[in-house]
Amino acid sequence: PESDATSISLLEAMSAGCIPIVSKIPANEEWINDGENGVITNNLDENFLSNGLNLDMDKANILNKKIISE
Repeated sequence: PESDATSISLLEAMSAGCIPIVSKIPANEEWINDGENGVITNNLDENFLSNGLNLDMDKANILNKKIISE
């Protein structure tokens, strides 16, 4: 989407230990630091799944749980 509010499913995924792969919209950028705790993509032709798999999963999960708990 080109715009949206914060997605509850994004927050649930972050809390559950999933690595979020989201579209580049302001609501997602409030929660996700691209390459740190998830992947933000604006181009469905790029290899965004591979980018997500290359993240430090443990670090991303710790950060996401911290963000959600705060």
